[in-house]
Amino acid sequence: MKQHVMRTGVVLTALLLMIVSWRKPGQRKECLQGELQREKEAVVYLSLLCEVPAELLEDVKKRIEAKKEGASGEKDILGQETEISLEKTQLVLRLRVHVNVAGNKTVQAGITRRPAPDKTVQGESTKDSAQAGTNTETEGWRIAAGHLIAACRELTLFRPKSAVILAKRTGSGRMTQANKNGGYLLSVTESRNGFALDAEKTMLMLEEKLEGLEECLQKCGAEYAILTVQAETAVIEPKLSTEVAKKCNTLISEFSTSYEGAGSGRARNISAGASHLNGKIILPGEEFSTAAALMPFSVENGYTAGGTYINGELSESLGGGVCQLSTTLYNAALQTKLTVTKRSAHSMPVAYVPLGRDAAIAGDYKDLCFQNTTGAPVLLLCEATGKKVTVSLYGTGGAKRNGVWFEQIKTKETSEEVWVETYRGYIDENGVKQRDLVGESRYRYLRVSR
Repeated sequence: MKQHVMRTGVVLTALLLMIVSWRKPGQRKECLQGELQREKEAVVYLSLLCEVPAELLEDVKKRIEAKKEGASGEKDILGQETEISLEKTQLVLRLRVHVNVAGNKTVQAGITRRPAPDKTVQGESTKDSAQAGTNTETEGWRIAAGHLIAACRELTLFRPKSAVILAKRTGSGRMTQANKNGGYLLSVTESRNGFALDAEKTMLMLEEKLEGLEECLQKCGAEYAILTVQAETAVIEPKLSTEVAKKCNTLISEFSTSYEGAGSGRARNISAGASHLNGKIILPGEEFSTAAALMPFSVENGYTAGGTYINGELSESLGGGVCQLSTTLYNAALQTKLTVTKRSAHSMPVAYVPLGRDAAIAGDYKDLCFQNTTGAPVLLLCEATGKKVTVSLYGTGGAKRNGVWFEQIKTKETSEEVWVETYRGYIDENGVKQRDLVGESRYRYLRVSR
């Protein structure tokens, strides 16, 4: 009888233990094997995967090697126990996080870092809390995830690289293809797409998984857990791709003006300004400001005092003479399908172009601006030889106007002023002559001081 009672007691105890330890199938699936008692520690591995474009794999590999060589202490934002690897086309970052499972309510996470040496302050031994060992630093889950995202962004951020259109002047007098195309050989560098981690979307995905993990750990502590997230990334296209840049292959306009006999200051300013304009690329749809390209008018930018018009009289100012550059560019642009959006005449007539064909630069109220409406990039080349300045514009063949001519009509004239309308004629794609008004100008005649 006693033996029977003892056997019954053992069975009841076993059943009770089974009932206590029993969980629903879904709940047991959530909780990983190796359960811990309360008030103990678990280890969670946060893994962030990032698919890297094939053309960037070698660069990412070099960055990983450099990071591992230079990582030390606090300079390593990932901490000691983070693993970085490149598995085929996947960048893998794993961060080991120690978790305190304190009852059913509290879950805290801390990143393990290299233990700091003991420090003695007024006879007391302490440790640097920023580099203390396990669990002395209880950063939140989101901070831990933030470390991963920051490291991934650092390793995978590549800014887009636009193509560059290069022009080389040929020195040969022979009739080469370059000489037929304005004397320049054009070439295009390779563009490259940019690549970036979408930190905001990736963090949201990490947070969603972390919330589920916290709930699991609060319910049934686990010895370890693995959490993996595929990072959200974006390809960033360059402003100018190689394919689009190669459409700029034709001389669409060229215009020259003479500054022979100009003072040394004016000549120097024309040369300096030409160097600032030379090589500019105007993208499709972009508006180009000549003043912005030439400024600031300072000694540091290569300018000096030169002759200019001020209040209807000849004078000198820093950068005086650059209006000849904007005027030369204006006449070159008028021979193309670029759309001039802003142009101002000088206060008085200039000697290097007919009335109505000039374009002044002054402060923030006179500028030459035009928009690239040709559907292809336009390359601006500007060369000053000491006697003349030449502007050459390259673009797609369809950007060139055929058979361009100009007509200036004086609509009013007095002893002190003259008003001029400027018309441009050209032959359109259908072979029909067209004529449009391109500018209205008002000039005062130079006052002679007595």
